[in-house]
Amino acid sequence: MATNPDDSPVRPPVSDARFRQMLEQAVIGVLSVDYAMRIDYVNAHMAHLLRWRASELVGLTLFDLVFPDDQDSLACLVERRRHGVSEQFDFRFRTRDGSALWAQVSTNPVFAEDGRFIGATAMVSDLTERRRMEEALRQSEERFKWAAYATSDALYEWDVQAGSISWNMGVHSLTGRPENGRLDIAWWTEQIHPAHRSRVVRSLEDAMASGDDYWTEEYPFLRQDGSYADVRDRGYFLRDAAGHVTRMIGAMEDQTERKRAEEAQVELRAREQAAKAELEAYRELDRLKSQFVNAVSHELRTPLTSMMGYAEFLEDELGGALSETQREFVAQIQRGSRRLEHLLDDLLDFARLDANTFRLVYQEEDLGAKVDEVIRSLRPQAQDSGVALSWRRPPAPALLMMDGHRIEQVLLNLIGNALKFTPRGGRVEVRLFREPAELGVEVQDSGPGIDPADQAKLFRRFSQLSAGSQRGGTGLGLAISKALVEAHHGSIGLRSVPGEGSVFWFRLPLDAPTRMGLDTGAERRV
Repeated sequence: MATNPDDSPVRPPVSDARFRQMLEQAVIGVLSVDYAMRIDYVNAHMAHLLRWRASELVGLTLFDLVFPDDQDSLACLVERRRHGVSEQFDFRFRTRDGSALWAQVSTNPVFAEDGRFIGATAMVSDLTERRRMEEALRQSEERFKWAAYATSDALYEWDVQAGSISWNMGVHSLTGRPENGRLDIAWWTEQIHPAHRSRVVRSLEDAMASGDDYWTEEYPFLRQDGSYADVRDRGYFLRDAAGHVTRMIGAMEDQTERKRAEEAQVELRAREQAAKAELEAYRELDRLKSQFVNAVSHELRTPLTSMMGYAEFLEDELGGALSETQREFVAQIQRGSRRLEHLLDDLLDFARLDANTFRLVYQEEDLGAKVDEVIRSLRPQAQDSGVALSWRRPPAPALLMMDGHRIEQVLLNLIGNALKFTPRGGRVEVRLFREPAELGVEVQDSGPGIDPADQAKLFRRFSQLSAGSQRGGTGLGLAISKALVEAHHGSIGLRSVPGEGSVFWFRLPLDAPTRMGLDTGAERRV
């Protein structure tokens, strides 16, 4: 081994063969090109990256190994090398199968002794995996950015040491603030409702000190217009190696509408419960009232029968001769007894209807004859009241299946009411009308008429208008009439204009018993 003058050993120069052996074993791609960018050498790793055999690459130009849209960029790089520029850059190669190889390329130009450019060498590192990870990160950041824009929640990142908070657009939607101004930790604290501020801040500080990774609270947060939004705040802590919180990432969710909906639902449930309790109380009261009406009606029937009997005895002078004054007194007793009997009949009918023990007996009858019979019975009342009662009986029978006694009761109620509420000198007109599938009766009076607000009350049980209460009655007549007509599968109603009188009407279907499968004389429980 040769020695220097100071006797230290001298390393012999590395032979060309040994240098090539080192290049072939390198885990980085190496290639060299001539003046025309034609490849004259590639090592094994470079050939592996490009998925070619090394022998197939020698003789190709660099332009053969790039995509068409990269040709201009490569030409610029070559020109720079010819001018002696050595640099590092990222470049995209085209592999044998057409896929892209992103690589970091470090180049050095090679010059002859006379300074002429004669080629270049390059070292190539595979950047494909790094590029894939960068692209995945870019896409992830892009998705997060759009998710942050899309959500209505106020997303934030709090730098604990700096005290600054980065927000997404949701904070402006939440608070109504313009997209500028101070939005740091002090600002956040100031926006919490004063009654909740100390609780929320203390809760956050306790969570940070306890080592927890998660914190959540609900509190009112000030809006720009002075109102408060009900928010649910959820945050995650990022800690350093010593456990100190360095950052907090979280979201503030506006729950104002949901809470209002929940409160409205609670209020609605409370109202439903109150209405249910009120309904149950009404049903119980109605049941007790029905029991009372039934009991009173039966209990009064016996003494009333006795009173009416003794009044007849007096009228027939079985107890001795009567003076004119005494006869008038007896007549008053009889009129009052009949009126009381009518009231008791209404009460008993109501009790039967309520107890579902009311029965209809269907027979084929002439509705016109039934109206005529009722008109005759009420003419004395019309004469006493000074009211003209008119009725024209149709020449042909108006036959249909019905319970004649109950329809007579309906006629007595409607015509009797018309006579009762028509002033002296007025008129009441009764009409029978035919339609293809129905027969009906109208009772028109020239009374004061009924206000629209009061018309719905007329067919309710125990419901009377002020004018009706002054003339006595139970308030059951129209309600019972309605039940009787509807039991015949008919309909009942009125038309009235205040100051112009009223028209009460009812209609009975011709085929109701057939639809119910009933024969003549059949009974039907209502």
